[in-house]
Amino acid sequence: MNRSHLLNSLIEAKNYNSYLEIGYGDGDTFHQIDSYSKIGIDPYTPEYDPFVHRINSSQLKKRITNNPNKIEFDLVFIDGSHLCEDVLIDIIVSIQLLSENGCIVLHDCLPPSLDWQLRSQSPNVPGWMGDAWRAALASLEHELIEGFTIND
Repeated sequence: MNRSHLLNSLIEAKNYNSYLEIGYGDGDTFHQIDSYSKIGIDPYTPEYDPFVHRINSSQLKKRITNNPNKIEFDLVFIDGSHLCEDVLIDIIVSIQLLSENGCIVLHDCLPPSLDWQLRSQSPNVPGWMGDAWRAALASLEHELIEGFTIND
């Protein structure tokens, strides 16, 4: 099961209508998501995509907080920075923007080896997960959050 299939399965099973993707990147996952209302945020994405806002999650929270029409998201997919401190901010902001029965999905939280979880990408592996898993683990200490890992 790949990530877009997992996300679409959650949308269908929970009848979700709104989706936020933190870490839009090239839009590959985003454009495979079947949701009525969706936005992506990524401060490093080219400006030509109408679905993405070139901001980070803290800036999104400020924009939404200052808007009298509160926006909530049923599903938030976090795949932005791979550094623990940034992912923690993404989680905190996502919780504040989450609908009552919403769900947050984190990517890059099951590194297969030490080289994958270094704070900068190692030349020894083809990808990089950083220490995002540390943020996932820290968030599970909160009594309102349940979690599990899936290896895609």
